[in-house]
Amino acid sequence: SMKPGEIELLLPDGQKMSLSTGKEQLVFTDSLFLVLGQDNQPLYTSGVVKTNPEYGELSVPVAAEYSLVLADGTKVFLNSNTTLKFPKSFTANKREVFLSGEAWFEVQPDNERKFIVHAGDMSSRVTGTSFNVKSYPQQEKLATTLVTGSVEVTYHNQTYTLSPGEQIVCNTTNKNALTSEVNTELYTSWKEGLYLFDDLPLE
Repeated sequence: SMKPGEIELLLPDGQKMSLSTGKEQLVFTDSLFLVLGQDNQPLYTSGVVKTNPEYGELSVPVAAEYSLVLADGTKVFLNSNTTLKFPKSFTANKREVFLSGEAWFEVQPDNERKFIVHAGDMSSRVTGTSFNVKSYPQQEKLATTLVTGSVEVTYHNQTYTLSPGEQIVCNTTNKNALTSEVNTELYTSWKEGLYLFDDLPLE
C-alpha cells in the first residue's frame, strides 16, 4: 500500500509502483514499457506493445515534483498535486496524454503525429514546442502558456492559435477564453524550483 506523500505510478497491468524521491525521472521506450530510475537501472519492464495503447498514470502528491520522458522522447515536468495519464507507446497518427494539475512539456517534433494534451475541457495540440498547461480541478481557470513553437488550443468548440509569449486562460464558470501576451517566466519558473510573482495576489 502507498504511503501518503509518495509519488505513485499506476502501470497498465494494474500494478502500483512507488517511486522514491531518489528516482526523479522516468524514461519510456516505444517497444517496451520500460521504467528507468535516475541511475538508468530498469525499475519495471513489460512486454511488446499491442496496437491499442494501454495507459499508465503517474500521480505526484502535494509538495513534490517529478519529470519523465515519454516514449517519443517528449520531456514532461509534473508540478505538485498533479496526475498525468499517458500511453505506454503512441499510435501511428497521434500522441495523446491526459493532465490534471500542472505540467511543462518539451515536445519532441513529429509533423506526422500531433501531440495533444487534454486538460479538463481544454485540449492543446502541437507538433514540437515547449509550453505549460495548468488545469487543477479545484480552480476555475485552465491555462496554456506557450514559450516556443506554436500551439492550437481548443475550448468548447472554439480553437485559438498561440504565438510564443502568449497565454490562453479558459474560465470554467462562464466558458470564456482570453488570450494575452505574458511574461512566460512567471508561469514556467516553477520547474526550475523558482516561484516568481509580479503584482499577483498571493492566493
